[in-house]
Amino acid sequence: MECEKVEGLATMLRIGNNRGFTLIEILVVLAISVIMMGLVLGPVAQSFRMTRQAQAMADAQDSARQAMELISRDLGEAMFVFDNAV
Repeated sequence: MECEKVEGLATMLRIGNNRGFTLIEILVVLAISVIMMGLVLGPVAQSFRMTRQAQAMADAQDSARQAMELISRDLGEAMFVFDNAV
């Protein structure tokens, strides 16, 4: 009879302790979360880097186009001057 009381008490204690998470469980979930975030954030950071590079290239091409237009306009306005002073 006394043995049954002890077993019943042990069962109640076990059930009462199953309400939370152990430190190991929390650490495992944290490690998995960090790995998952690394897998997701890596490509996102790379896409931002590629976007900045593409924008820099577009800016350089725009500057070159503007310079070519300026040179073309200047050449269009140029004229040949004859020097008959000889």
